[in-house]
Amino acid sequence: MATAPEGWYVDPQNPNEEVYWLGTQWTAARRPRQVPVPAQPPPSVPQYGERGANYAVGAPGVRPVAAAALPSSKSSNTLGVWSIFAGIGAFVFAINSAASALGVLLALTSILLGILAYRAKGRPRRATIFGIAIGVVALIIGITTIAGGHSGSAKDPVSQADDMSVVVPSASATPKAASTPKPVKASIPAGPYGVYPTAEAQFIDSIETAAGTFTSDSTDLQQSEAVRLRDIHLCKITKHKATNWVGEIHGIGANGDGYAYVEVEIAPTIVVQTWNNAFSDIGSDTLIKPTSSVFDKLVPMKEGQLIVFSGTFLRSDASCMSRANITDYFYGTDPHFILKFTKVAAQ
Repeated sequence: MATAPEGWYVDPQNPNEEVYWLGTQWTAARRPRQVPVPAQPPPSVPQYGERGANYAVGAPGVRPVAAAALPSSKSSNTLGVWSIFAGIGAFVFAINSAASALGVLLALTSILLGILAYRAKGRPRRATIFGIAIGVVALIIGITTIAGGHSGSAKDPVSQADDMSVVVPSASATPKAASTPKPVKASIPAGPYGVYPTAEAQFIDSIETAAGTFTSDSTDLQQSEAVRLRDIHLCKITKHKATNWVGEIHGIGANGDGYAYVEVEIAPTIVVQTWNNAFSDIGSDTLIKPTSSVFDKLVPMKEGQLIVFSGTFLRSDASCMSRANITDYFYGTDPHFILKFTKVAAQ
């Protein structure tokens, strides 16, 4: 039975547009109405079905044939929007050395969502391209932050400090002004954590001295400079090592992979610790594997256990010490340092 010839016909649902008839079925091709056409297609032309239907109704006497759904030009791109959100989140975390690993993960997610959204036919691509771009930038920043945080700088910041005193800016002074150096005590009497080795005693005294300069009216610049100068001195004291230090287990547990994490308080408000999750630990390797001898020593221990421990302090991109704190203020008053433990024993 003859059917209507191939060509453009007015869309009954939208008289301002035409739809292309292949001669056997409708296509998704559309264009603005070109020339005036009769109000109704000729009897031999199949009637175009409702928008979104899964088939097109043919002309009288013509068997209905399958037709692809016609996408709306105003369709939104949900994946593209989620790609942007993931990219923004990735950027925020990537610039933070303590959460750069999470930033890398979100950046990869943003890029993946963007690619999937870009490949979707009939969808706007502006948001998709923007989401991919943010994800790529965040990925580069995150990788750079992680790499810089664990490789250290070409010149060790410790070499910049030639004395054994901490110089920190006064809260009321300009950022370049510094307080009078205060000699570090050679030792600290035995306390609730045990007898401190000389290096640990100097480490604690330097932190407590610097913490006294942090007040509610300190500027962000003054706080940042105070912890920078303090860390330079701490690195000179420790040479990035903690050997037979003493402390009390402040937190202990395992992540989803069964790797152990531990936090050790060496003085009130001063903690050395591993990371407690795999994302933050990417590139650090501080989580303690079940095959490690340190893991075996930690298994029977609980919070409040006094221990003797050794380990290596990690570096960050901004300092010779790596930290778990997010802000400079808490890093100055309640510091948490990242340590890769190599030895743990009960006192």
